[in-house]
Amino acid sequence: MLNRASVGEALDVFSSFSLRHSTATVVFTRRSGDQASLGYAAMDGNMPGMPQLQDSAMAVARNIMRDMLGADWCPTGVTLMRREPRDPELYANFFGAPCRFNATRSELIFPATTLDFSLNNSAAESADVVHYPFDSHELRSCVPRVAYRLLLQGECSRKRVAAELGVSDRTLVRKLGNAGVTYQELFEGARFAASRSLIRETNLPLAEIAAALGYNEPSSFTRAFQRWSGMSPAQWRKLKVG
Repeated sequence: MLNRASVGEALDVFSSFSLRHSTATVVFTRRSGDQASLGYAAMDGNMPGMPQLQDSAMAVARNIMRDMLGADWCPTGVTLMRREPRDPELYANFFGAPCRFNATRSELIFPATTLDFSLNNSAAESADVVHYPFDSHELRSCVPRVAYRLLLQGECSRKRVAAELGVSDRTLVRKLGNAGVTYQELFEGARFAASRSLIRETNLPLAEIAAALGYNEPSSFTRAFQRWSGMSPAQWRKLKVG
């Protein structure tokens, strides 16, 4: 990352490396207007210790940004996909920024201009990342994580997933077929993973979770979740959270 020309390029390298080498988590950068963010999520919505995992991931993300921008760098805000802790002020003190809990994403927020900040690296031009093509089985593994990441970013579609993986929509469908699976099956798996995390780790209303996952009606989300898990989202939350 430190061999890249700018912060934005460095974060792109981080995200690409994570996609290639981590099957359990996703890292993403997001740009919206004059704000940008660096986010993290775990794929398994049943994983024990998720609040602590997300806390530590955001702390690592802060340290990564400080490696590039200086030891005094702080985000302008932090969101965490977890319930509010007993002492939220500890979080604000640690990150040096307001922290919002019960969010649909865990991410550090900062000015979009930060992405253009030069790392002043004289070797940047020779630090190109080699992108190797994905075979059918690698795509089968990567598609759910890319779809999950794009769901968290609020902009998921099959064409967008294909573009993120550097293939055409047609090639994506063909290669997944070679691996014995359809895009829709993998997309639904990503939706189920995201829904479990949001239901278990936050107090967000189910209607808000449904909207975050791209459902126009909460009833459509309820029917889908019942199909996936054999129970309604409300029943699943009661079983997992108590």
